[in-house]
Amino acid sequence: METSPRPSSLYALGDATVMSSDHNLDVIQEEPSLISGILSALDSSIRIQILLLLHQRDHYVFELVQALGGSQPLISQHLKVLKRAHIIDNERQGRQIIYRLKEPMIIDIIAKVGQLSQKVSKTAAVSH
Repeated sequence: METSPRPSSLYALGDATVMSSDHNLDVIQEEPSLISGILSALDSSIRIQILLLLHQRDHYVFELVQALGGSQPLISQHLKVLKRAHIIDNERQGRQIIYRLKEPMIIDIIAKVGQLSQKVSKTAAVSH
């Protein structure tokens, strides 16, 4: 059975407009496990804070520990998750390891989700 092509749709997301086209959906359908891995890596407020700090500049592990107030093993585990998702990268400099954003586009994605969360929370507040 042949289906008719879906038209592209425009979705208002805060001040941004997002175009959903069949091409974008094809990318999603081709790589759902990779997409799921990236979204899973974002499933932590600490990891989001780490990404925001790395967006400002590269950081040594001890700097992230100080900025976030967590333990070094905890921050290292979160860094490992982000590295496994290929969002960040690291480099050894002597006895220290410095981390940087490998994919700066992730900040744009976090910002879009932030806009969506504001929209959803306003809608939820109105419906209650």
